[in-house]
Amino acid sequence: MVRYLCSCLVLLSFVFFRLFSLFFMFLLLEVSLIPLLFLVLGFGSQREKVQASYYLVLFSVITSSLFLFFYVSYFFVDLLPRFTWGFFFSSELLLISSLVFLIKFPLYTLHLWLPKLHVESPASSSILLASLLLKMGTYGFSRFLFIFGWRRLNLFWVLSFFGVVIVRVFCCFLGDAKALVAYSSVSHMNLLLLSFLGGSSMGKGAVVLLMVSHGLVSIFLFYLIGELYSYWGTRVVYHLSGLGVVFFSLSFLVIVGFMANSGIPPFLGLFSEIYCIGVLWGLSPYFVLFLGVYFFFTLYYCILLSINIVSGFSLMGVSSFIFYGGLSLFMGVFVVIL
Repeated sequence: MVRYLCSCLVLLSFVFFRLFSLFFMFLLLEVSLIPLLFLVLGFGSQREKVQASYYLVLFSVITSSLFLFFYVSYFFVDLLPRFTWGFFFSSELLLISSLVFLIKFPLYTLHLWLPKLHVESPASSSILLASLLLKMGTYGFSRFLFIFGWRRLNLFWVLSFFGVVIVRVFCCFLGDAKALVAYSSVSHMNLLLLSFLGGSSMGKGAVVLLMVSHGLVSIFLFYLIGELYSYWGTRVVYHLSGLGVVFFSLSFLVIVGFMANSGIPPFLGLFSEIYCIGVLWGLSPYFVLFLGVYFFFTLYYCILLSINIVSGFSLMGVSSFIFYGGLSLFMGVFVVIL
């Protein structure tokens, strides 16, 4: 049954990327949620899977209704009174209708369903969610802007900017390893949106590299955390302390995954984030300070988790921040020099 549902989701995504009609793209994007919900509700292991599914359905129904309202009014304009055209074709309504793709991105403040769904779903649905559904939302949003134009996107700039930084800081305080990967995925996708909204050719190159890097690293990490959960029976970070002594090979792969997630050499994430630095530097040099905060906290939680898993060595409170923060700062300077 799991294999059948996963195959349906892969097939729907394949058809989705071959389409050019915005309406059929929207239709397939919503239909692809059906096998995903069956995977979560049928094979999730905890009661909270119902609440996670409610979140996804609620966000999807609201944004889908807004999109259909806009789409129908746009293509049946002749039936509308002329004095209402200013409302139906306003930039504000255009932005609201694009949210149907941005919740699959997901944009910060619209991301609440994603970590819940990741935590409550089996490893197979988490892999498909990170590798396919988020990319479908990215492609759908790019097609939407190509058709209707780039207007009044300042709100998305602000939300993605805060999403990149705040979510990375939040990752440092998470106790569930799978939730940590899910929130890290949200931060990566908001960085992707930030580069995409730059509108330059370098920004589009950064988007492609980030999508490939995010897809590979997320699949790898979700699979490994699923294996850890099946062996160890927990995903709590501090319960995995010293796991490298028992499962050295699996622990080593987890560390490699988190290092790839942090964007250090020689992983693909480094090159995609260098492109992002170029895009944001072209917009304003002050963005580099913001990226410095992003890289610092990324290295911070990746190093903390890696040392905790390998050796069981963990510090608490201010001493933890000084030790891991200093190590993160040193590695960040080393990467910049490289």
